[in-house]
Formats: sequence, C-alpha cells, structure tokens
Amino acid sequence: MRSPTRLWPILIMFVFYLGLILAFFYLLDKKTSSVFGFTEIAFSFGAAFVLTLFLIWVRSFIQKNRYLGLIIGLTII
Repeated sequence: MRSPTRLWPILIMFVFYLGLILAFFYLLDKKTSSVFGFTEIAFSFGAAFVLTLFLIWVRSFIQKNRYLGLIIGLTII
C-alpha cells in the first residue's frame, strides 16, 4: 500500500485530466449543440483513469531504466 503522501500527485494528475476531458466535451456540446450527459461523463472518468495509469506505468519505467523511459516518452510525444 502506498503512503498517503505518495498518492497526492496521482490524485492531482487524475483530477487534472478529468477536468480537461470534461471541459473538452462541454465545449464540444456548446459548439455542436449535441447532448452532454452521462455517457460523456462516464467516458471522461474512464479516459482520465486510463491516462493516469499509463503515465504511472511510464514513470515506473523511468525509475527502473532511464533510457527505456526516455524512449517511451519520446515515442509518445
């Protein structure tokens, strides 16, 4: 189990990506006059969760092998 002080950056990253994805769908709704509902909110939670897990996975590679982490990071960018 991780200590609570190590969970804060993960939670902040999750909330940031969740807000970013929700803002995108909300602004898309305003621009196209489509429906903003449960589906978009559920997708935003799922996408933020997957993105956060992916970045934690990449961070574990960087801690174990800096060069492999660098290659993965540059490939994604």
